[in-house]
Amino acid sequence: MHTYTHNYIHTDTHTYLNTYINTYIHTYTHTYIKCTPNLTTIITDHGNIRSYLHRFQLINSPTCACGNSEQTIDHILYNCETINRERDSLISRVEKANKWPDVRVGVVEHN
Repeated sequence: MHTYTHNYIHTDTHTYLNTYINTYIHTYTHTYIKCTPNLTTIITDHGNIRSYLHRFQLINSPTCACGNSEQTIDHILYNCETINRERDSLISRVEKANKWPDVRVGVVEHN
């Protein structure tokens, strides 16, 4: 992790993150994926999500549009009622190839 942190600070962030993610994923799955802003947000918890924006006082409330909880990556992936249909479809597709993790950290631990 020290090498990752050093390289993250001293190189172009997006390029390094893309390389880091693909190196990790390729090591365990022998596939490559495109590092998109949405994927980066999911992995880092930094991006256009209400909890993150609220932390920097860019918006007044961290509450998700569903009204049930603070909008975090975990809430979006596992609990947000607004995207139940999309989540169910994604889970179905993932389970055909692998196992849907119970928590976000399970994505990393599983591999």
